[in-house]
Amino acid sequence: MKILYLEDDINLSQAVKELLYEEGFDTVCVYDGEEALETIYRENFDIFLLDVNVPKLNGFQLLKDLRDANISTPAIFTTSFNSINDLANGYNSGADDYLKKPFELEELLFRIKALLKREYKDKEDLLLITKGVYFNTQTDTLNSK
Repeated sequence: MKILYLEDDINLSQAVKELLYEEGFDTVCVYDGEEALETIYRENFDIFLLDVNVPKLNGFQLLKDLRDANISTPAIFTTSFNSINDLANGYNSGADDYLKKPFELEELLFRIKALLKREYKDKEDLLLITKGVYFNTQTDTLNSK
């Protein structure tokens, strides 16, 4: 599983990356919204972890732009923005989950695993061939999403 992690705090970014690596996740860290956008359009990811208050393009706008482009990759916000309006903005921009900083690394891991379990529950027999095209190992057919 491949994760894109947008976080401008380098120490936190590296700590999360190490935890995820130990759990078997391939994690690509980016440090501003524009870099995240470029990386997302260049590579495929199974989940997005997004901070909100980052340089160049904030996380809320980044995810809204991705959702508007029909990119439905599951997303979790990890942010110090903690008002009810911030929470509403996060979910309205297309988030699947919202984790307030500071957070326990283990809680982040639980949320990632739960989200991936829900996302791929019905797709266990599908192998991603290219964006939007899957091979069904049970029926030996190609499916498009």
